Amino acid sequence: MRQRIGGALVLTTVAAMTFGCSNNVDGPGASDSGPFKLGVVLEVTGAAASIGVGERNAVELAVDRVNAEGGVNGRQVKAIILDAQSREDQAAKYASQLVDQDRVHVLIGSTRSGPSLAMRPIAERAGVPMISLAAAERVIKDSRWVFKTPPSDRVVVAQLADFLAAQGYRRVGLLRDSSAFGEGVREELDSAGKAKGITVVAEEKFDPTATQFSGELVRLRAADAQANIIWGSAAAPALATKAYRELGITAPLLSSYGVASASFLSTAGAAADGMVLNGNKVLVYDQLAADDPQRAPIAAFVEAYRAKFGAPPSPFAGYAWDAVLLAVDAAKRGGTQPEQIRQQLETSTDYVGVTGAFTFSAAEHSGLPVSPLVLLDVRAGAFVLRRSS
Repeated sequence: MRQRIGGALVLTTVAAMTFGCSNNVDGPGASDSGPFKLGVVLEVTGAAASIGVGERNAVELAVDRVNAEGGVNGRQVKAIILDAQSREDQAAKYASQLVDQDRVHVLIGSTRSGPSLAMRPIAERAGVPMISLAAAERVIKDSRWVFKTPPSDRVVVAQLADFLAAQGYRRVGLLRDSSAFGEGVREELDSAGKAKGITVVAEEKFDPTATQFSGELVRLRAADAQANIIWGSAAAPALATKAYRELGITAPLLSSYGVASASFLSTAGAAADGMVLNGNKVLVYDQLAADDPQRAPIAAFVEAYRAKFGAPPSPFAGYAWDAVLLAVDAAKRGGTQPEQIRQQLETSTDYVGVTGAFTFSAAEHSGLPVSPLVLLDVRAGAFVLRRSS
């Protein structure tokens, strides 16, 4: 447990416990007085710890900033952060606790798509706004109460398909993780690539916690694709990238925005050089044009994060930062009751965050209908902004 007694911010990391999902017939009951409460479920330990720790840091940083600036119309913000340990059942149990017992105004989380999907029915049952930090389109599809800050896999895959077509790569191999993040990518690639003549000639899967990939990669190599994509998040794709090079596969290698972080480069090492992926502008903000509207807010975020934690933030930390500030902005503009927050989130327009400029609507709860990511090359262990396809 991390708690600052006497301060405005309470950060709690709770080990595995079991909470019931009582049906709250009177609604979530979030108070119109006292602190504005954010219930945050992250994956600070387990398979996604490399992502979740940065998200926790960003939530802490964002709440500190909001409270220093007066909170939500004079009310301090309190973040209750629970560690789902990279487990879907824990994410659902903690979401229930936060809604039914802690009476939070907004749910934020979880780190990945599977745990976020486990949280979704809790938010919908209770009628509490939820902002996910996960990528899969299914997290927000047809939902009234769930929003998200990362761009959906749908728009990100479409961006990769444009790159593949521009390079003349028509036969593509896919190695993807078997989590909820990976489940939809083949469908999205088929959809985005159809009009461009792109065909997936091989699809292989790996467990998100896998460390060995020889069998899958040998089969991928046999398909003789013009280019291959490794799709996943956390540590496994970095290990798969190393195995790809060790097997001597020469086809150009692409990857997903799920690996666009310094931790991926550190784990993959020299094997990552020569890769292409689409990633958040946080990674290359100092390479952006001077008039890019995101350059200044990203720079401020990166500098504040580095000052507090001694290292630069990952793009995933940016998703959490944006989620907190979007929730606070909605509450400031429209009130702190769940329906008021939901309505304000759904009508947010051109809100410039770290990840992109968010515009939500009743039909679009991702807020980023076009990919805000940029194409990146990996050169000498660093991300380099690709100026042209």
